[in-house]
Amino acid sequence: RDYRFELTGDLEYLNNRLGAQDVKLNIGENHLMITGSMGELMNLDVDIQAPKLEQLYPQLAGSISGNAKLAGKPDLPDIAFKLDASDIVFLETEISQLNAKLSGEFANHQLTINLQSPDKSLSLALDGSLADDFGSWKARIHQFAPVLQSFKWQLKAPSELLLSSQQYQLKNFCLSGETEDICIDGDWQASQQQLKADVLLSNYDLNQIKPMLPEGLQITGLVSGKLHAEGNLDNIRANASLAPTDGVIHFKNEAEDINVAYRDVVIKAAFENDEANVKLNFLLGENGQGNGKLRIGRSPERKLKGNINASLPDLRIVQGFLPQLNAFNGLLKMNMQLTGQLDEPVINGKLKLSDAKANIPAAGIELKDINVVLELSLIHISEPTR
Repeated sequence: RDYRFELTGDLEYLNNRLGAQDVKLNIGENHLMITGSMGELMNLDVDIQAPKLEQLYPQLAGSISGNAKLAGKPDLPDIAFKLDASDIVFLETEISQLNAKLSGEFANHQLTINLQSPDKSLSLALDGSLADDFGSWKARIHQFAPVLQSFKWQLKAPSELLLSSQQYQLKNFCLSGETEDICIDGDWQASQQQLKADVLLSNYDLNQIKPMLPEGLQITGLVSGKLHAEGNLDNIRANASLAPTDGVIHFKNEAEDINVAYRDVVIKAAFENDEANVKLNFLLGENGQGNGKLRIGRSPERKLKGNINASLPDLRIVQGFLPQLNAFNGLLKMNMQLTGQLDEPVINGKLKLSDAKANIPAAGIELKDINVVLELSLIHISEPTR
């Protein structure tokens, strides 16, 4: 569909000064108006009213209204800008409400943004400063409050941000959630291709992942972890760890209410000289335990060498991940080795299931005295050929 395009108003250029009087651009029901002048000094008012964005671009919907005032020297003007948008839809992105406000001058300005969408929101407030040569921008972030589905965070204290062609830096960026804190410090030096970053996670409540788990399954406990990385991009060194507190894996269905405790869980990872090493340890239930190691070699081969060993005498919690099963129990022992390459791993080892039983109500099947030994030898895992 075609929409009317119309440009009206008066423009005048005299003595190195450009003047605009009610210069108005109409496209359908959308309008842009400019009034003011620009010369050695500028004084411009810009107003936009776009209630029908689909008339500007067919794949865009919603409405925008805003205004801007620019005054002072053209290279360093004072700015007052306000934008409101609602019911924005572009492809698969939806924004219910957006409010943005910018005021001040390049060397000292304030920015606030509030955004709402069906499953997320963001509130941001900062003071910014743009260098005279436009080579760097510094900001002091006072408010940063994102909400992503069930996850809600709030900035604990003001944070410092620096963006330039030579350096990116973020200091003391700490967010608080319902129980957890996550803090990020980072520095990137472009001339040396040098990175340094620290991430610290404290007391993340595993209850928050319940919507992602199968129905009836719940994991309680708190997780803390840290990551440190530094070095040249060609030789990054990094260490990471996750350490949950002792907790419980809980599963409830119509037939059973199961609680299996876990404890002493530690996950550690290190990356240096283009090699990665991962270690895992855990205790599960009364006598269950497991441990594993994995080394990923240098590129391009990325050779693997690892193993995982586990003894799990209480398998009831498996029902939380396979709800088709009822009354499942037994002893599982595992001794597995992993070799090959990252893009084509190879598995060897043994799985032994002893004195197991299970019901499959949907199929009317009841299994008892299950004893199975699986010997795995050179099992290759690779992507199917297309």
